[in-house]
Amino acid sequence: MGKYLIKVDSVQKKVNIEVTGKFSYEEGNNFVSEFRTKTSNMITSSYDFECKCIGLNIADAESLPSLEAAFSEYKQCEFKSYKMIVEPDKKSKTLTTSAGLVKSQLGRLSRKSGLPDMEIIVVD
Repeated sequence: MGKYLIKVDSVQKKVNIEVTGKFSYEEGNNFVSEFRTKTSNMITSSYDFECKCIGLNIADAESLPSLEAAFSEYKQCEFKSYKMIVEPDKKSKTLTTSAGLVKSQLGRLSRKSGLPDMEIIVVD
C-alpha cells in the first residue's frame, strides 16, 4: 500500500511531496488527481518541486501507468526546478529495491516525460 503527502508552501514557493511504499493503480490515480487539484490555481513556474521517495519500489506493470501520469503532470506544471530524493524507509532501514535501480527508473521516466534536468539524489 502506498501513501503520499502533498504540501504547497506559498511562502517558500515550494511544492513538497512525500511518497512511501508501492502504489496500486487506483492509489496512483488518486495521487495524480490530488496533485492536479493542489497545483491548478498556482503560478507553478515560480515554485520549486521536491519529491521525497521513501522506501520506494521499482514500478511494476500495475503502477507504471500512474507513475508516468504523475511525471506528465510534473512536466505540465513547468516548475522552476525539479528534485527527487530516494531514501530508505527509516523504520525498516532498507529500500525494498536497490536505490540505484529506483534512481535509474526515475531518470528514465523524467527523460521520457521531457524533464531531463530533474535532479535525482540517493540518500543512504
